[in-house]
Amino acid sequence: MKTSFIACIVLFAVPIPAQIADYPDSAIGEAASFFPIATPRDGRTVRGQILCPSTAADLPQTKAMVWRVGFQLAGREPYATFVLRAGTSKIQSLTGSWSTNLPDQRVQKDLSGTILPGGNQGWPPQNVWVEFDLDHPFLFTPGDAIVVDITARSEVPGEHCRTAMGPGVWRAYDPSYDESSTGPTTISDFGGLKLRFVYMPVGWTPYGKGCGPEPQVELWGVTEPKLGGNLKLAVNDLTLTTVEALLCVGGSRTWFNGVPLPIAMDGFGMPGCEVLQDFAGGIHRMARMGSAASLTFAVPNDPGLLGVKLWFQGLVCDVSTNPRGLVLTQGLEMLLGN
Repeated sequence: MKTSFIACIVLFAVPIPAQIADYPDSAIGEAASFFPIATPRDGRTVRGQILCPSTAADLPQTKAMVWRVGFQLAGREPYATFVLRAGTSKIQSLTGSWSTNLPDQRVQKDLSGTILPGGNQGWPPQNVWVEFDLDHPFLFTPGDAIVVDITARSEVPGEHCRTAMGPGVWRAYDPSYDESSTGPTTISDFGGLKLRFVYMPVGWTPYGKGCGPEPQVELWGVTEPKLGGNLKLAVNDLTLTTVEALLCVGGSRTWFNGVPLPIAMDGFGMPGCEVLQDFAGGIHRMARMGSAASLTFAVPNDPGLLGVKLWFQGLVCDVSTNPRGLVLTQGLEMLLGN
């Protein structure tokens, strides 16, 4: 494995904005009785799909890896079933087939039997953006549409989270869904859920989970990793009590000095934290500016490096987080392209 470019470090610190596309807009709103697609009061299961067309203004203008999907939710309610699917599609309007609308039918997140969190449960409800990590981040290419697919059943019939609707958003649903269903019974462009897509440049794949208080510090790939370019990584949501942000560079996410990964750190005063990689490439200080810190590696234009994989994880020193005063971010896998 060639990691010589790690020694070529260029530091510059600028605030790092989250890479987010909201459809149809970012305005927080609330539409009563909708989630995910009008959950019935008689306890039935609903499956629905929402279409974000390729023409949506905020979608990435270059290839990107989508690793989160978000909704505007209010209230906190238990769901007996909550299964999320999401991916790209070539359609411009929803059809009567689940799989035509969304060719990738892998389950992205199964939160069945959990309480979905949103804004407060008081009245009026208050929406907040709630983002769900995807188990299978997917590649978005300009010209693609994105379809989000939800199967849900409330734990308590009639009690469900509220969510914001976008006028003119395509939605398709079956209010009496079972596994034999091949497609929706109703298709409408009257108004579907507002959607959020969180993405990174091609070449970055998030994995594992971070730890610490909300909002958790996360590691971002900011630039596309390619020969002759600048490989920039950053962490956001640092607080006034953050002492330092470090970047751990690894050559493996399988073993660390003969110990299988991940390594749980609960017994070391870091509850919920996991070491997700080895530290073969060293630990590097990130340059801080406000609530963000960043580090950039200059990548040589060496064809021998093409296809190299590295793994990264952020280590944040913050005395307010846990007995050890350390938290770890999720991991990032990097694939070097050209």
